[in-house]
Amino acid sequence: MPDRAKAIKDGIDFLIAQDIARAGREADSREAAQETKATLSVMDGLGSLGVSMFLDTRSPLFKRDLAGNGTLGDGSMPTNILLMDAATRIPRHKLSALAALSLEQATTASAATPDMNGYLLLLGEALGRALASKGIQAAPTAQDPKPKFSFTFAPLDWAKNRGEPIELIGAGRQFPLIIVYNAQIDPVQGNEVVLYEQSDRRYEVAKSHDAYMQMVQQVQARLNDAGLLRLATLSPADLAAARAEKLAAARVANDRAMQEMLDRIERINAAAKQHTELAGSLRIYRKGKPIAGKPENGLCTVKAEDGVILRGLAAAPAFLEFAKVPAKSRFSLVAETADALFAAVTADKCYIIVDNAENLQKYMAALGRDGIFAYNVGPTADRTEAQEPFAVSLGYENWHDYQFADAIPGDATPGKVRELKSYKVMDEAGFKAVVARMRTEAYGDTDAPDVDDVLTYLADDAEGHKSGKSAKAYRQAENARLAAEQRAREQAAAEQAAEKAKTYPYIAIFTCGMGNGHINILACFAGQGSSRVDTELKLTNGEQSAMYKAYTLSRAGDERRDGFYIDLREHFSIMAQNSHDTLILSLKVVDRVSGKVLYQNQAARLDVLSIAN
Repeated sequence: MPDRAKAIKDGIDFLIAQDIARAGREADSREAAQETKATLSVMDGLGSLGVSMFLDTRSPLFKRDLAGNGTLGDGSMPTNILLMDAATRIPRHKLSALAALSLEQATTASAATPDMNGYLLLLGEALGRALASKGIQAAPTAQDPKPKFSFTFAPLDWAKNRGEPIELIGAGRQFPLIIVYNAQIDPVQGNEVVLYEQSDRRYEVAKSHDAYMQMVQQVQARLNDAGLLRLATLSPADLAAARAEKLAAARVANDRAMQEMLDRIERINAAAKQHTELAGSLRIYRKGKPIAGKPENGLCTVKAEDGVILRGLAAAPAFLEFAKVPAKSRFSLVAETADALFAAVTADKCYIIVDNAENLQKYMAALGRDGIFAYNVGPTADRTEAQEPFAVSLGYENWHDYQFADAIPGDATPGKVRELKSYKVMDEAGFKAVVARMRTEAYGDTDAPDVDDVLTYLADDAEGHKSGKSAKAYRQAENARLAAEQRAREQAAAEQAAEKAKTYPYIAIFTCGMGNGHINILACFAGQGSSRVDTELKLTNGEQSAMYKAYTLSRAGDERRDGFYIDLREHFSIMAQNSHDTLILSLKVVDRVSGKVLYQNQAARLDVLSIAN
């Protein structure tokens, strides 16, 4: 038996033995052994298979427009693919993935571990090319108007009642794409029932041979149906050549990655020896243990007086790709010393490190000392290489803009630098030239204009130019206009207040809190505890009278930060009772025009405040 087939058989035997041990029944053991033998006979021949790819043009998941362009999928989920075996004419169920992947060599004879991505990825790429050649695109989504195909290789969900014929044609509409494996072997007697379902944690072999024969006939009829569009047929040689090309590309990529890592280590060692400025990065693994959590939660560094190089490297695209962290990720730990950082590593709190070359050299030596950790060496950067990503990470367009912002007085944020550049002020010299113009024109009231002063001048200069005024003349006219508008607003407010005072000459101000402080007016009218007593506010305002409960108080007045305000007419009466055990209900009535307090009093629990005019 070929090593590949033996490895797969050993893996299947292991899974079945585990299941039998749980079930503990000899009958299951006999059935499982029969299934293993029959399944292996099919899988043993899959090492020299080709595939045929079909599209069910009748599926509701496939549409063509007026011009004949095709769309596959509904844009909400991946497209399911039905895997079938032409030798036995039965769709695969639980073992479909292993059967499809048998081209991959198992890692050991005792535990089959096929590469579950390689072969399916190969088929997915081939299917994508075949669809594109037929003018068929994936359905657009809200997030991606031009998505790539994302394939899910899914088994058919068989009917639960084995005594009924399986409606493959109807059920198969969930699978508009079909891949048929053309196995180069003769079907073994009984292969037509080599299919199992998992139920209650045990494997079952088909009980009804007749039901599966009906299914076989349906599959054969479907493969000959005019509604199936043959997309492509790949021979074993085609698949083998594509796989060999991928393996060769992977070897080249691995060799390149290894050489890059060696070059980075050499650069780190040289910088540490020569005491030159260099930052580098490590991705750390504890052997035999997966990394827990998101990578950005383990992004660490050491405190530095000048963080340009470290922060610049951490923001560089090459580092973000290496560390697999999103842009603008923050360090989850900034350690005081290298020893403190290494302690965090050994406690599994840090597994992506950014630090200077001398510390990195120490980390690598310590990590390789006990055989507990492994690491990859990531991108490095000197000051020149780190400056641009550092500036961009702060929001500036480039390092020049950051230097410009740093050189001029005031808080020159990225937005303000962009605004300066919109006025053609591109650097410190340009900024100083604008300041000189301001002094010549006697603009402003400061001898040392900062970035905000300069931006105000530039805006006034641009607006004044439209009407033939200098920046100073425009600002004086603008200030006069604004002052006139403010006076008009104040006059209108005074007139409105005077008019309101005629209708509502008084204001009642309630507070509910400790002393004269205010918390919330509801607290003094809604009862508390098991012996709660709700109280009321009775208000007569002019000719209108009303009784307000806690849940209707908002109709009576306006809750503000410092109290509950009620506008009062000339004739009014107020009666309010405090319900709270500890808070004080206070009331004062003031004259709206003069602000004079006409009445003031307080009430403890169940005391009443009462006033009338």
